[in-house]
Amino acid sequence: MNAERMAQNLGIDRTPETWSAHWQAFEEWKSSGGCDAEIGAIPSNAVDVFGLPTDCMDDLQAVCDEIRRNPALAELASLWHFLLFHQPGTRALSEDAMPAPTGVHGERAHLVRVAVLVSGTGHALRAFSDMGVSEQIALDSLRQCGSQMIDHRERYGVYGMRYLGWMRNYFNALMFRLGRLVFNPNTYTWAFHVYRHRSTGALQTMCAAGHRYRSDGMADGCNDIKDPDAWTSELDIGADAVRGNPVSPTGEAVREQITLDLAEWEPLITPGDDMIEIHIPGYNSGGRMMWEDCVASYVQALDFFPRYYPQTNFTSFTCWSWLLDPALSRILPPGSNIAKFQSPFHLLPVYGNHVQCYDLAFGNAQADLSTFTPKTSLQRAICDYVRAGNMMRSTAGYITMDEMRMISR
Repeated sequence: MNAERMAQNLGIDRTPETWSAHWQAFEEWKSSGGCDAEIGAIPSNAVDVFGLPTDCMDDLQAVCDEIRRNPALAELASLWHFLLFHQPGTRALSEDAMPAPTGVHGERAHLVRVAVLVSGTGHALRAFSDMGVSEQIALDSLRQCGSQMIDHRERYGVYGMRYLGWMRNYFNALMFRLGRLVFNPNTYTWAFHVYRHRSTGALQTMCAAGHRYRSDGMADGCNDIKDPDAWTSELDIGADAVRGNPVSPTGEAVREQITLDLAEWEPLITPGDDMIEIHIPGYNSGGRMMWEDCVASYVQALDFFPRYYPQTNFTSFTCWSWLLDPALSRILPPGSNIAKFQSPFHLLPVYGNHVQCYDLAFGNAQADLSTFTPKTSLQRAICDYVRAGNMMRSTAGYITMDEMRMISR
């Protein structure tokens, strides 16, 4: 069987490119004996490890039984298991690589992803154990899966998982839930350099060269708006000085250039540096964004990452989220949890749009806010803002390590 024939047998119209790209490696993996996981079975500890909702287990068992009976479905499950738990390289896996095989299992087809998830129970636990990470942190992290399943049912009426490819980061012990927040080590890729004044400690963010910005200081294309008068950033890093386009304290790129004397300013954060990403768990597993809970998570992260990544010099914490949209601080009451979460971040003018906001605040990325009936104060504030002709957007920001230590005292 090849990738195309398998897709045809399962009623999948288009063979994902990922299947073809990794098919030879998959075949070699199988020829070498594969692994000790029993694909099409539910390990006894899977419910506890992943926090699976118990009322889906009969349907999940039926899907596992079908995997064992149907050779094409068994091959699909084995391929997905390989891609999620054994394929090296990419941190996440494109969701396009895992289309629901509705031609075989109808409404239960969404649970095929969950059947593959539970096949990797042992792999996921070992990934954390091999690092020496506590079982509690492992379970707190992996139980994001069950929360996603509940979210899937609330949205679509059936259990499933929308972001199994993203959860690959958790299975491979690359993401860690530490209290209210989730963190992962990564490389700083934002197109901005940060300098610190040697005497005062003041920070100045500078745009990297070659990026387009609108007249309002946002990335050209943000919210799908292109500016015919967009300009291109410049950055000249010399031996004695740096000249280029700064980022304002409110997170806009500034067309008027400035010069930083390197006798007074030192480079602090540069693309390619190691940093710690912050993620905000949702999908029924988050709860309110209480500031004291966020601080408690930051305290844990400042202990966790030096402990488990002792050779890594992290320069910052960063986040990309709809919760960093500066509009939220303006439209929500003073001192709101979201405003407090935003307050320590230095915002960056990166590309973003409304999709994540609508998806997570309204449960539908395509929600029509002109007719939506808000049920919460947050929804009402966003609806009023958008109905007045404004747009929501996700954006990014950073907190330096020194700043995070100050917050966490």
